[in-house]
Amino acid sequence: MPHALVVLLNKKWIIAITAKFFTKSLAPRVRFGYIINFLLLLSFLLIIISGICTSQALFPFAEFKDSPWRNIHHFFSAISIILVGIHLGLHWNFVSNVK
Repeated sequence: MPHALVVLLNKKWIIAITAKFFTKSLAPRVRFGYIINFLLLLSFLLIIISGICTSQALFPFAEFKDSPWRNIHHFFSAISIILVGIHLGLHWNFVSNVK
């Protein structure tokens, strides 16, 4: 399921956590998970934007070998892999119990 769709499906959770993000009542694990999810959303958006900007299908006349967009695309792709690993680690109990 695309990350943006998951975010939309969990809109109530996002609103509730955002409202109490800076309160002491919010568990550190929830706050950390929220930050990881936000960083994942940002990195996926940057991957999409940089992918469009370096698309050979959309811009067949352009040369992208030294484009900063290509470097941005590769950097945030690597960051996303790390963030997905952290996200899976945070939810490992759920993942391991799904049958």
